[in-house]
Amino acid sequence: MKAAITGVLAILLLVGWFSFFSDSMTAKDEELSDDELADIKKQAEEWVAEGLYQRAAQLYEEITEASDSEEIRGALINARKKRYEEDSTGFSAYLSALESAAGAYPLNTDFVGSLLEIYSERGNTEDAYNLICCAEKAGMTDKTIIGQKNVFKYAYSLKSASYEDFTGVSGIYYSVCRKGEWGILGADGQTAVNPDYSYISPVSAEGIAVYGSGGESRLLNGSNMVLGIFPFEVTEAGMYSEGLVPVKHNGYYGYYDEFAKKRFGEYEYACSYQNGMAAVSKNGKQYIINKEGNEITDAFYRICCDKNGIFINGSVMVASKSKGFFEIYNEELEKTAEFSADDADVYKNGYIAFQSGGKWGFADTDGNVVISPEYDGAKSFSHGLAAVCLNGKWGFINTENKLVIDCVFDGADYFNSSGCCMVMTEAENPEEEDPAIKQWQLLSLKLGITEQEKK
Repeated sequence: MKAAITGVLAILLLVGWFSFFSDSMTAKDEELSDDELADIKKQAEEWVAEGLYQRAAQLYEEITEASDSEEIRGALINARKKRYEEDSTGFSAYLSALESAAGAYPLNTDFVGSLLEIYSERGNTEDAYNLICCAEKAGMTDKTIIGQKNVFKYAYSLKSASYEDFTGVSGIYYSVCRKGEWGILGADGQTAVNPDYSYISPVSAEGIAVYGSGGESRLLNGSNMVLGIFPFEVTEAGMYSEGLVPVKHNGYYGYYDEFAKKRFGEYEYACSYQNGMAAVSKNGKQYIINKEGNEITDAFYRICCDKNGIFINGSVMVASKSKGFFEIYNEELEKTAEFSADDADVYKNGYIAFQSGGKWGFADTDGNVVISPEYDGAKSFSHGLAAVCLNGKWGFINTENKLVIDCVFDGADYFNSSGCCMVMTEAENPEEEDPAIKQWQLLSLKLGITEQEKK
């Protein structure tokens, strides 16, 4: 009987403790005296020492309601962490304590750094990036933390599917080749058409492309309707545009209409039509022609175009009439600027890659050098990023010339607005004697491309 009474008194005493603490902190703006705060903290510390981490954490949380401080937040996090370390079910409470502390004290490097570590371990890329942005906005200057911003902003994954070859993205599609068979891949990495064709040309924005199968080639639209049948098997073609598609036959390109009938042309190379114009190569020189095939410009030494035969992007064309100089033209073919260069890349939607003295740099559309030549290879900026080559490997820089994706690839293309880009990697092929083969994979940014970068 005596033991039972003693037990009841102990319980009442414990309840009394909690009642005292609760009554002392009924309102967030109620002040605690230094002595009261010291007593409560001492009790919480004793509970931590005894291994009563949850009770200690509850007490620290109540203290923050009345007298919040970085010291108390740190003690709360420590208690929650110790509980998590002895029982994984305590993780959510530990994470919540860290998130709350980092939100209340965004300049505390311990809070923010510990939370970043958890986000990184668990692949919470977006949360990690947003945390750094909030800390930076609040005035965080710690180089270790701020230095991780681009790591999370440009974190990526590689799609598992691999390809031997591909055409540049047009609209929302890539044409891709796997084991000699062609299919269509969405710009986001989703398969649109399985690799079942002997050939597929670049796909137009309307979904029109040349398909080869069973020894014949057809022009199909996005609904799989046969628009025309070619009188020969097509193995190389450009992108259908403005009612015409450049197709190679017997070593030369000609332009064919939507019924797969040849209209004109015997060119060494031919680009797709844009604004009623196309760039073609004839007798070693390049020209701009109209829809009737008539040359409307003098000869160029070089007209820059991409894998799909696009030579005008964003009303900008890059071309050269003599070695050592490149000019920038608008869509009316009026020269707007020039710059000195030995070679140059097609304009996409940012700075233009150019070569000078054996190295590659970047110029803006006014012809001003914005990044001096320092790379072994480069492609023009697309959506805020540019592929660059150093020591035989490719990676990506941003417009501040910071390497944001390491040079670990054997090749790289341009980014699309979905935040994806084709890169060349090494893969194991157990069917080959040499297990190391080159393949193209779609790299996908986990955070995608921002609206500002898309411009």
